[in-house]
Amino acid sequence: MERKKEDPYAEAKLMHTALLEKGFDMGSRGQIKWQRDELHERLIRL
Repeated sequence: MERKKEDPYAEAKLMHTALLEKGFDMGSRGQIKWQRDELHERLIRL
């Protein structure tokens, strides 16, 4: 008897959840060097 494959959506959800839990190296070394207002500065100028 052939083994039934897992639901592709459930498999994708598990894979992406694992990626989110692991996180990504964004090169900031855990230090945030900007203020929230700086991120939204362009909206203030409008």
